Amino acid sequence: MTIEQINIDHDQLFKKLFDTFSLEFIQLFLPQLLDYIKPGSLRPADKEAFSKLLQEIGERTIADVLIEATFKDRDASFLIHVENQPSTQTNFGERMFWYWVRLRERYKHEVYPIVVFSHDTPTTKEPNVYIVSFPDIEINRFQYSVVQLNQLRWSDYLNHPNPVASALMSKMQVAPQDRLKVKLECIKMLLSLKLNRSKTGFVATFVDSYLELNPQEEQAFDAELEKIVTRPERKKYMEIMSGRQQRALRQGLEQGLELGRRDGEADLMLEQLTYRFGKLRATSTKQIKSLTEPQLKELAKALFGFTNTDDLVAWLGQNVQA
Repeated sequence: MTIEQINIDHDQLFKKLFDTFSLEFIQLFLPQLLDYIKPGSLRPADKEAFSKLLQEIGERTIADVLIEATFKDRDASFLIHVENQPSTQTNFGERMFWYWVRLRERYKHEVYPIVVFSHDTPTTKEPNVYIVSFPDIEINRFQYSVVQLNQLRWSDYLNHPNPVASALMSKMQVAPQDRLKVKLECIKMLLSLKLNRSKTGFVATFVDSYLELNPQEEQAFDAELEKIVTRPERKKYMEIMSGRQQRALRQGLEQGLELGRRDGEADLMLEQLTYRFGKLRATSTKQIKSLTEPQLKELAKALFGFTNTDDLVAWLGQNVQA
């Protein structure tokens, strides 16, 4: 697929990044896995089976990546599950645990769980463990690896010539006044990697999506880029990021991001309500999925005062058509 054919939303940006550069992702954030992965054995797991599994448990099928690998020292496979989590969520660890259980049951392989927290705020450290215990005994301690982007400094990754670093520096700790500088460094690293046109275009689009500049900053960016990269590299970048097709891509991407954010917030709200009150009425579920982002934020505030589903139904009756 060429860059002109991509029409993606927020979740798909991350999914495509992890799918395309799974080895580079592991090299950058979890190099210890390479000590026991057989070289050249990384491959996508059965996507159809994985999609069916996610549908069975009521999850969207686009945010997760499942990679199969072979152990270096024995003829056995295991799975690497990468979950992009774009927001904080109560009981997220429990959700990861149930993912692990169902994946282990379905595929009959060991599963290595990884979460990439990609939200901008809050910046407090996310947990990496789910514990079930009683006063006298700990029943279960489930751990998963965490990559929390807003805990990482983009400048620490400048010396990592890696397409995943080039993309994800745009989602790390970036001060508003450094956006132009960070974008320049991301693109400089990207062009130095000598990827093919499709991969270069995708990573450039990823960076452009999270470090969008105003017209004055764009002029400064173009001027600075000409100073720090070779003429052929700059020409390649400008060809990829210009033209009518690219503008159509950006428009589709922006619409996708907006819809993706709203759908993601609605899904999280439904999960929280189901956890508190059990299965919701079909009408309530449909109404929640139709809420705008501001309405979802208001519902999140009102949720603290709900004692049962009648309170939810009453709130929806007052606000859905507002």
